[in-house]
Amino acid sequence: MDVSALTEILRESAVNTLPYFALFALYRAVVCAKRRGKGEKTNISREIAILIFAFYIICLYHITVFSRGVDFMFDIKGTPRVNLVPLVEIIRMYRYSTVWMFMYNFLGNVVWFVPAGVLLPVISDKTSKFFAVLGIGLLISLSIETLQFLLGTGVTDVDDVIINVFGTIAGWVLYKIAEAVICDIKGIKTRAGR
Repeated sequence: MDVSALTEILRESAVNTLPYFALFALYRAVVCAKRRGKGEKTNISREIAILIFAFYIICLYHITVFSRGVDFMFDIKGTPRVNLVPLVEIIRMYRYSTVWMFMYNFLGNVVWFVPAGVLLPVISDKTSKFFAVLGIGLLISLSIETLQFLLGTGVTDVDDVIINVFGTIAGWVLYKIAEAVICDIKGIKTRAGR
């Protein structure tokens, strides 16, 4: 896979995500309208983060699970595509594939999950703690790998889960750094310091 193929996958996934995202955005607009009707205020930055997170999640599932079609659990030989031994595929790709394929697979799995680590703390105080972000990132990754197995749309690989969780943690660290810098500039305490 080259850069143009990757760009095409991203473009196609974004376009295919739009109808589902539009339905979710409509749902959130109704929720916000009901809250306003009850006299409750809407946190606009939180709502924007929720919408961005929804678009990201829908797009992520499209790219990782649904972009290649469905053939229900088995490859041509009838064998489930599963790797449950940690680091085997990472080492194999490092040794035997091109630099581009290794970078695409390794860094791609990290980068796809950074937004989860960044956005979850913005959405809610309940999802701002390290272990909450870690757990949600793990659940998202496990659900993707399970769907790839059940629908036959990819190789179910424990290495992907490990790398995805690392990406989620990297996103959370970036969020915490940004939060600390912003709070330092504004001269306020972070959530952890409250």
